[in-house]
Formats: sequence, structure tokens, C-alpha cells
Amino acid sequence: KKLTAFLEQTAVEQHSGKYLEGDARFANCRILGTKKRGKAITAYTWTFYQEYSYQNGKLESVSGSHIPTIITVTKENGEYQLVEYWMPRDGAYYAEDIKAHFPFHLWLRALDSERYADRQKKACRELAEEYFKENPEKMPEFVEVADFPMGHTKFDIINFAAFHILFAKFVYGIKNENG
Repeated sequence: KKLTAFLEQTAVEQHSGKYLEGDARFANCRILGTKKRGKAITAYTWTFYQEYSYQNGKLESVSGSHIPTIITVTKENGEYQLVEYWMPRDGAYYAEDIKAHFPFHLWLRALDSERYADRQKKACRELAEEYFKENPEKMPEFVEVADFPMGHTKFDIINFAAFHILFAKFVYGIKNENG
């Protein structure tokens, strides 16, 4: 369990900033197999990475990836340390890279992109839902009752204000520095 948590945190760190940015990031690693060599532990995984935001009042998947990865770590003083994070190249090299890096007995599972995807997607979404439930201030539409009238979002207030500015310009001919 602790290894999986470390792999997922590592995946978040490795993938962050490579996709369209969301407000929260999560990963789910399905370990297909492991290999120990000295102090090194190599985990062969399917990694599902997803970035989420709240848009129009609902949780939305913004970007992410689902890719077989090989993550090599060491464990010293009870703590894991990243040694290497490997992903296959895209396109024609994809299957070739997996066959070159994954053990033979894992090839079929590593090449089967649908096998774990639904469960991993669900696990990441549940983490995102829990995160936003515990951190409602991270939701753009979240409004404290003290900030705006009951039942209104900040976007309603902005639209209301914009309407009145345009109305005043039209009726009274009020101009600002932009005309």
C-alpha cells in the first residue's frame, strides 16, 4: 500500500505541467508486477493521471493520460526514493518500447489499454470529488454567503455589474478611458 501511494505521488509529480492545467491532480497506479534487484524495486504499472477543475458547477476532467510506466525506486530508512520514471514513446514506437522494457509475461497486460482504465478513472474521480468536498474554496463557483447574496455565484454578480455598467453607458453616455 505504501509503495502504491509513493508511485501515485511520483506519477502526479512527473505528469504535472505537461497537460492542460486543472485545479487538482490525481494518479492511480495499477501494479502489474515488480522486480527486486539489490536495493532497487522496479514496478511495472498502468498509470492513470488526471487533472480536474470545477466548471459550470460540476467536476470536469481537464486533461490527463493513461499509460504503462516503469517506475524504479529504492527504499532507505523506510522511505522510497525515485530512481527512474519511464514511459513508452508515442506512435509506432509504443508497442516496440513496451516489449523492449516490460518482462515478456506482462506484455499483454501492458499493451491492453482498456483493461484497467475504467476502474482507474473511477478511483481518480472519487479522489477529486473528495478533494473538492474538503476544499470548496478551490471551486471557482464557490461563494461564501457573506460575499454575495444568497443563491448567487460570483459570475452572476459580475454579469449583473457588467449589465449595469453597459446600461449606464447607454443611458447616461458615461465613458471610461477606453471609450
